This record gives sequence, C-alpha cells and structure tokens, in this order.
Amino acid sequence: ELTPPITGVDPPALEGASLGHSDMWSAGVIAYLLLVGHSPFNSALRITDPALREAEVIRMAAYGQINTTARPWPRLSQEARGFIMALLQPQASKRLTPEQAWHHPWVSRYTDGYVDSMGMPVAPRTTPSIATSRWRGLDGFQRLCWMAVACAA
Repeated sequence: ELTPPITGVDPPALEGASLGHSDMWSAGVIAYLLLVGHSPFNSALRITDPALREAEVIRMAAYGQINTTARPWPRLSQEARGFIMALLQPQASKRLTPEQAWHHPWVSRYTDGYVDSMGMPVAPRTTPSIATSRWRGLDGFQRLCWMAVACAA
C-alpha cells in the first residue's frame, strides 16, 4: 500500500489484501496518539533537516518502527499495546480488519470489568442493551479510537 512507492522499500505482497487496511493503519496511528500523546514516529523529530526528517518518518512507517520508548508506552496495558501493534503492521494483509479489531481483547473485555489502558480497575456495568453496555464499558480513549475506526470503515 505504499503509494507512491518508497525508494529502497520493497512493496509488500498485496495478494489477499482487502481494501480498507490503510484505514486501519490510520486508526492505529490515532490510537497511539490518543494513548501515548504524540506521534508514533516522533523519534524522527531529532533530525533537524526537514527533508531528512520526512524521509525518516516515511521509513519508520514503512518498516513499522514506532516509538516504544516513550514514557507512557510501558504504562499501557499489554492488550492496548497489542491492539496498536496489530493495527500498525507494515504489511496490509497482516493488519486487523475492522471486525477483528472490534473483537480484540482490548476492546471486547468490557463484560467482566477490567483494568483500563492506564492500569485503573473499571467495574462491570449492567445496562439493558448489549450495544449500550459495550459502549459504556469502554474507557474514553477506547471510545475515541472506535469512533475513528467507524469513520475509517
């Protein structure tokens, strides 16, 4: 899905890749932004030359190299980190589909209560509607991420 192609980066095999995977990659960037507070490629900001900085961001994105040394990253739950990494896969065919993302443990764990993205316990909620229960069971960051996924799909 590298359009235009990036010099020095072999395009991944697109056989079996369905449309919309780039939207899920974007949802992964948005989830990272919301949970960590900055771009997943912010380590390229150390480069002062704008052209070299842009090239580094593109290279990092093409290889799936995100900043996992940011202070908030280790504080995220393993599920939240797994969700982001599953969306930011460089190969489109390996990314989560919207349906797979909806069923990811980070999103679907609402039923029995859980520990939120920052490690705080959240009690289960009882509501008359399953859909309402699912929505209310998500923390604020998860709701924003799902709104982004809904717009992308």
